[in-house]
Parts: sequence; structure tokens; C-alpha cells
Amino acid sequence: MSVDYQYFGAASVKVASEVAHREAGPTSGAAKRVGKRKVSKKDRAAAPTFMVVDAPTIDPFVVAGTLTSLLTGRAYDDIVDDLDWGDVVAEGPTGHLVIATTDAFLKALATSDDATLAAVAEPWSHTDELEGASAADLAAKLKELAALARATKADKARLYCWVGSVSPG
Repeated sequence: MSVDYQYFGAASVKVASEVAHREAGPTSGAAKRVGKRKVSKKDRAAAPTFMVVDAPTIDPFVVAGTLTSLLTGRAYDDIVDDLDWGDVVAEGPTGHLVIATTDAFLKALATSDDATLAAVAEPWSHTDELEGASAADLAAKLKELAALARATKADKARLYCWVGSVSPG
């Protein structure tokens, strides 16, 4: 088992929270149960779908904090001390979590151009948590995350991260 991180935008905490109950995160269909409540087929069919960036190396705590620091120039400690940094908004029955990212994280990604993202990927790739990751691969993933952040911001939504366990291949 390994941990997977999937970033997605949602219009509200309520909508994002439902994703914690999905079997494989925001890319999978709506859950049949939310807590003890059974979800009807009609409600499952009407459940929202999400634009998702699968980012298995980018945890929403340390690695995302370092990224935010690099993009904004703010000290890492100041970023992770923000009151809403790493807020767990939901936990599913199998331990899957949905974490709310901060407005600073969303804004930093949404306003960064490709050249900035590529420039940040190099020092980011040298952090302990990303040891062995190539700067080019990280820059490509940052472009995906930035596109998601721009779409999320345009929708006046918030960026979330689903954290779950996945079986290897």
C-alpha cells in the first residue's frame, strides 16, 4: 500500500467532504454510503465530477508548504502556521481524508506562469521529501496543478486534496 494525493476543486466544504467516502477519491463514482446513510442511485448519479490532478509525491502538508514558500517567498514556518493550513474537512470510513488547501496555496499556483513553475521545480526537487524526483517531472506536475488552480479560482471554488491508500499496480 502507498499513499496517494489527488487534488481537486470543489464549490463547498460539503461537496468536498463527500469525496472522503469515495472508494478511490475524486476520480471514482459517488459513495453508496456516507456514514450510516445510504445514498440513492439517483443521488449517486447526480453527484459532482471533478477535474483532478493525481500528485502522489505532493502531500498537502510538508511538500505543499515548501512549494508555497518557494512560490510566494514567505517563510515555510509562517505558511504552516496559518490557521487554515492542513485543515482536515472530512474523514471517510476507511481512513481517506479530504484536506482543504489555503487561499495562499491556490493563489500562488493560479498566478504563476510556466517559467516561474519551471524555475521553482529545480530547488523544490532538492528537498528531502522529493529526493530523486526530476525537476522536469515536477515542473510538468506543477503545470497541471496550476491549470487546476486557475480553473478552481475561476469557479470561485476552493482547492482540496484527497489522501488515501492505494494498492500498487
